[in-house]
Amino acid sequence: MKKSTIRFLFILPVVGWVLFGVTTIFSGSTALAAPDGAKLYAHNCSACHPNGGNKINPAIPLIGSSKTKSLAVFTAYNRNPLKADGSKGVMPAFPKDKISDEEMKLIYDYCLTLPRAGK
Repeated sequence: MKKSTIRFLFILPVVGWVLFGVTTIFSGSTALAAPDGAKLYAHNCSACHPNGGNKINPAIPLIGSSKTKSLAVFTAYNRNPLKADGSKGVMPAFPKDKISDEEMKLIYDYCLTLPRAGK
């Protein structure tokens, strides 16, 4: 085989991989896109807190909770969710290896957009 043919056959797949990577990155692929607060909430929270409510105890919904008064309070509670008396409740903890600080902020910001009851 000629050297030019060998070079062409070597370069062709490399160019293909580069073009595939560029189109994947810029196509809006969810695998490479930045996480979205609504999607993170849907994945991690909405099973028990649909629409900001609380399926386990409807008397204490997420919306209007003191746990959402600041990002620091929200994060601390979600990292170590204890009941008012200091005992463990049914809510699981979300350590940094499950939800990063950046993802926690996205979820918190999303929670602040949930409509309050009666509004």
